[in-house]
Parts: sequence; structure tokens; C-alpha cells
Amino acid sequence: MIVNLQELHERTGISKRKLRYCLDHQLVPGLNIEIASGEVGRPRSFHEDVGFGLVCAARLQELGLPHETIRRFLGGLVQLQLGEHGVGKPALAAVLERGWPARAHLGDSVNVRLVVDDAGYDSKWFAPGNPAPLSAEYRPTVEVVLDLGVIRDEVFGSP
Repeated sequence: MIVNLQELHERTGISKRKLRYCLDHQLVPGLNIEIASGEVGRPRSFHEDVGFGLVCAARLQELGLPHETIRRFLGGLVQLQLGEHGVGKPALAAVLERGWPARAHLGDSVNVRLVVDDAGYDSKWFAPGNPAPLSAEYRPTVEVVLDLGVIRDEVFGSP
């Protein structure tokens, strides 16, 4: 389903200005957005899954996280595959389609982890863009957790 900033604002309570800010500063990697350049206010429309990423970025931006940290975090989540050896469906797409509770973790502003209990999935901690695995003993000093199930329900409605 196609949505716009007004609809996303009504569903989430996030101001249109904040959502537009996240779009204009490209805080979500790889967004596909249509801008109606000939219309007043240049309305933006996009699929709900793009809206989901946008709301994630807005929530992180509300915390005051730097732009590059938000991009790294969301970019790391987007690259994850649910399946053996990277073969399968993108993990976030599976979470959105199946309605599973899921938590995305940002550790020490650089490392990422996705946990989907109902699927028995744990990406373990990794550093996006760095092929070297993190130590199995890694524990972040500071951790930010996005409840992807709550955000999904805001954007798509409760199951």
C-alpha cells in the first residue's frame, strides 16, 4: 500500500517535519520515494515498508543519534538475511510479513544485532561494513534497542 507523510504522521504521531527531515537527510539507505514536484509542498509517497524504515530513523533521530550512526544501524539491518548462509528472505521483510516480535540492537554506536525470537533467529553482534566477526564475548557498554514489532504495528496497524 502506498502512503504519504500525512498518513504516516497520523499513524505514528511523528511530526511531518521530522519525517521529511529524515527523508531529506537520507537517513534510511536505499529508499524508493516518489516526489510530486509539480504539486504544492512536493508531497512524497512510498510503500509502507519504506514508511517503516522512515519511522525507525525518526525514532533514532529523536534520541539525538548522529546521522551516520542511524545510517550505519539501519543499513546493517537491511543487509541481514533470514536463512542459512545468507540464503533466504531479507530478515526485516520476514518480520514485517509475519508479524513476529523483533528487536534491533545498536551497541556502542557501531555494532548491530537483530533478534527474532519467534523465528529462532539471532544475528549475533556484527559491525556493518566490516567483514571481521566480533568476539563471541562482546557485550556493549551502551545499547539502544528498537522494538520493531511496536513500530511495525504503528505503521501497518496491529495484527
